[in-house]
Amino acid sequence: MLDYFCYISESKVDQLYEQINKYSSSELKIEREVSNEKCVKPAISNILKIFSVEASFAKKDRVVCSGVKHKATMQKLKDVVENITTMDKLRDLRSESVFLESLDSVFYTFEGKFSVVDVDERFSFMESKIKPSLKLRLVCSLSNFSDMAFSDGKYVPHSANYSFFYNSLKVQFKSILMVQGLENGTIIGSPIFLALKPVGNLDL
Repeated sequence: MLDYFCYISESKVDQLYEQINKYSSSELKIEREVSNEKCVKPAISNILKIFSVEASFAKKDRVVCSGVKHKATMQKLKDVVENITTMDKLRDLRSESVFLESLDSVFYTFEGKFSVVDVDERFSFMESKIKPSLKLRLVCSLSNFSDMAFSDGKYVPHSANYSFFYNSLKVQFKSILMVQGLENGTIIGSPIFLALKPVGNLDL
């Protein structure tokens, strides 16, 4: 099954990719083989599975040779995710948030229902409830959402995300994100990617 990536932060991916690209492919292979011997929690395993198949991500405001750019972006993202998993002991934010004082990593996985709480000219602010007294807020650049057109100085959603931005639709996403801080019961973060998770249990 194809996974649809609604959001990829290419600037984060590019910066992280430059840091890991200094290693040879053989060195990375050895590191990943060692990592595979470790226990991977189910929530993290679900995130990593999406990189074992082809995935879909598109942007309209790219250069003419966009097909090459898209393939490079996905490959870089896959390499970055594999390296984060190997080097940073990637953990599930929903599980770790029980111990807020121990949020000592930068990168976490998260799966949950998000809704847009605010949008300005450049950013979308999305929230997901972790538990009654704690929520996650993601700050997302509008330019990183797939197929966002740019017209009259504004980003314009397309059919796949219009309801999410303007009809208060809650969407189930799986993500790897960077945690930036905690403020008044809200964990603040910024995603590396957001991928749609199947809705399930639809009554037709």
